[in-house]
Amino acid sequence: MTNFSYGPISTEIDLDSPGKRFKNINLNYSDNRHAFSAIRIPIAVIKGNQDGPTVLLTAGNHGDEYEGQCILRRVIQDIDPESIKGRMIILPALNYPAVRAGTRISPLDQGNLNRSFPGCSDAGPTKAIAGFVVKYLFPLADFCIDFHSGGSASTYVNTGFLCVAQSSDLHRRNVELVETFGAPFTMVAPASIDGGDMDSAAHEIGLPFISCELGGAGTISTLALGSGWEGLMRVLLKNEIITQGHPFLCNVPTNPPQTCFVDMSSNCTMLTASFDGLFSPLYELGTIVESGSKAGNIYSLQAAIEPLEELEFSKQGVIVIKRRDTLVRAGDYLYCVAPILKRDKVISA
Repeated sequence: MTNFSYGPISTEIDLDSPGKRFKNINLNYSDNRHAFSAIRIPIAVIKGNQDGPTVLLTAGNHGDEYEGQCILRRVIQDIDPESIKGRMIILPALNYPAVRAGTRISPLDQGNLNRSFPGCSDAGPTKAIAGFVVKYLFPLADFCIDFHSGGSASTYVNTGFLCVAQSSDLHRRNVELVETFGAPFTMVAPASIDGGDMDSAAHEIGLPFISCELGGAGTISTLALGSGWEGLMRVLLKNEIITQGHPFLCNVPTNPPQTCFVDMSSNCTMLTASFDGLFSPLYELGTIVESGSKAGNIYSLQAAIEPLEELEFSKQGVIVIKRRDTLVRAGDYLYCVAPILKRDKVISA
């Protein structure tokens, strides 16, 4: 049993003995509601009897993103320690204050957890959660997967997410992970300049790290759940945490389908509403569109004779993000279109 303490965060959990355990990380925060309470962030460990790698799995980085939360709860409930090698450390509701509120950011301090890394022990609860992960959990892991989705505002094509690492060796390892995950698409983003994201914090200590974007719109997509589950099972198999014949590999294509890499640098484009109105789209996620082709209309709420605005795509690419709401305001993003990248360019990034 190990005691962990980081600013307002503390927990006592056995991470080393074989078996399955479920505990809570206690976040102490004083406000009108929590002055005499601890906020409990769930954490689970599943450790096999045989040596093997440690994988850190997280979801609920943003509280209104649900597919990953469900996938990791299934892992906790259904996978037995006798059937794995190594260790799985799982946080299915990492930003628990936001998860409980169903919001992207924390209602405690308005903190965006995925902009709060590497964290700090005395700068509010959100940065304390980030700092706890970096100080105590990152050093235990051989690799990490962070599950995301489109949240309440948008839907994503089912995609892996690869943030380019400055270390070429680490980058190649991350490419291997994301190709094994095998989502239909993989977003490739340049290394963050300002930091704050979980990817950059992992890269700083040389930890292999990928994330994914699965579905969204504040609902659960069965296709997104399937894509995320299959991808995770393939990664666990590739890294020998589970073996061929494991019951959860039934109906999972163990040879990953070839993912399509898309460019999420400044080369991707956002189609933006210029006026308030009703957005009537013409294309769905995953569609390859041409420059100059019509994207949809925004109809005026009052002038019903003609469309207020006819929208066109400015560049060729794949629709990777689509706005959820029909009722839009000026400045709202409607589509994100990303160019396709060749694999050899991704490898050499």
